[in-house]
Amino acid sequence: MKVSGFNICSEWLEGLKFSTEMAIENAGNDLDYILILWNPSKEVFDYSTKIILNSNIEKIYIETYKTDESLSFIENLRNCFNMGFDKGFEFNEYTCGINTDMAFNKDWLANLVKYADENSIINCRQIEPNPTMHHEVKDFGEIPNGFNMEDFELYANSISKDKLITEKDWQEIRGNYYVRADATPHLIHKSIWEKVGHWNVKIVGDVDWFNRAKAMGFKNMKSLGSIVYHAGAGETKRRMK
Repeated sequence: MKVSGFNICSEWLEGLKFSTEMAIENAGNDLDYILILWNPSKEVFDYSTKIILNSNIEKIYIETYKTDESLSFIENLRNCFNMGFDKGFEFNEYTCGINTDMAFNKDWLANLVKYADENSIINCRQIEPNPTMHHEVKDFGEIPNGFNMEDFELYANSISKDKLITEKDWQEIRGNYYVRADATPHLIHKSIWEKVGHWNVKIVGDVDWFNRAKAMGFKNMKSLGSIVYHAGAGETKRRMK
């Protein structure tokens, strides 16, 4: 089953190259790839058009986003996520988003798609370098130049499991009732997006959309075989004031 995936970039060419090439190479599933370019630098735009010509992926698309000056950095970023999901669902019934500051273990997408369900949000197993309640914590360095690929792959393969669990299961694994299954990437069906609606750009934090989805009866699940590393704030360091 082919799905859509989108990435957002503005000025961080090195991160875009790293995340795009690794996400595509390790997807393990057919992918229509969408680049949301937010006031892109010339280097980012040139690279994006180049991969359209040279990639072996059947479909790669570019969408451009212009900053809304009435909104903050984070609010504009959420608008880009909304644009990515909207565009993704024009091509396929399932869509997920990724970040430029991420590394992807083998079959990260295939291990989301295998559990695709019109009534469930299928989240990855996300690792971060800094203390966090919801995700596993392990530092594999900064992306791209400081990233320890070998250690990441060894660790990811050692914890990978072909298993889908509930948010309650994840809370038990983490030993905390307040832990959430929310993660990026998460794979959702078009019907979920249509019913829950866009991310609310004015609400602080990323949990509002998931709370609305769960309130409507959608299940928040986690695939223990879809493993990514989120170094954190790659584009934000360059754009946020």
